[in-house]
Amino acid sequence: MNKNVLRFGTLLMMVSFGLFAQPAHITKGLRKVECEIVPIKPLSKSNLTNYSGAQISCSRMDSKTTKSLNWSGYASFTSADTPEIGSVTGVWGTWNVPKLHPSLNDRYSVCWVGIDGYSNQTVEQIGTAQFWQSGQQVNSVWFGMYPGPAYDLSMFPIAPNDTFRAMITHGVDGAFEMIIENLTQGVYAQIPLIYTVAPGTQRNSAEWIVEAPSDLTTILPLAHFSPVKFRNCITEIRGHSGRINSEHWKSDRILMVTGSKNSKVKASPSDLFNDGQNFSVKWHHQ
Repeated sequence: MNKNVLRFGTLLMMVSFGLFAQPAHITKGLRKVECEIVPIKPLSKSNLTNYSGAQISCSRMDSKTTKSLNWSGYASFTSADTPEIGSVTGVWGTWNVPKLHPSLNDRYSVCWVGIDGYSNQTVEQIGTAQFWQSGQQVNSVWFGMYPGPAYDLSMFPIAPNDTFRAMITHGVDGAFEMIIENLTQGVYAQIPLIYTVAPGTQRNSAEWIVEAPSDLTTILPLAHFSPVKFRNCITEIRGHSGRINSEHWKSDRILMVTGSKNSKVKASPSDLFNDGQNFSVKWHHQ
């Protein structure tokens, strides 16, 4: 899902000097689920067809806050203006599946962790989707290699308030290893590598995001979600594993706005806490 921001702008063990161990316990004690991988196909404007918007957003608010039309969360990178290509080799994060408030009309939201997209036109991402459709909340699990296709993991267990954890790492063979876990229900899925080879990726940023997805032409109305709590957010950049705001790199707080002349905040991330690993995203406006 490629974001619309202006460029100007899971439980891990801590070790010394602010660095963190990679999650060796990923999938431990969980049951593997073999899911059918289903391409997300273009439908009507009232259905999800593409997890990215194309417009560039508003100006940078300050040195550590950027406005976006469809992203809210945090990004880490070596530099906002000239991020180092190939510097990001992994991203991890945990979040809760939000409960949606009822709406008279369909509304949409997705939560994910990923690599790329902050300052380029590719994104490698995996997460959950929460839609309000036909008078009820519809949840799903998905991954994507934007601008390539996005896929649903059909029948993967998911319910509001479930705790999810995901990881993406880049291998020497060029493929990305992607694993997503439902810690509440004790299951996980690993994406086959045939789906995660993406030539041309730059690997110059890591992200933890709540997004308003797009249809063929426009960003869809954002679902009114309960606060999404991201925890244990870790990335690996230049061989260092660390928190979002590690001293080894830069980070950016991303505020989702309407983009109109009298811009309204759609969703906002809190300040970082728990030594820079945790934050929450709050809904404000569709």
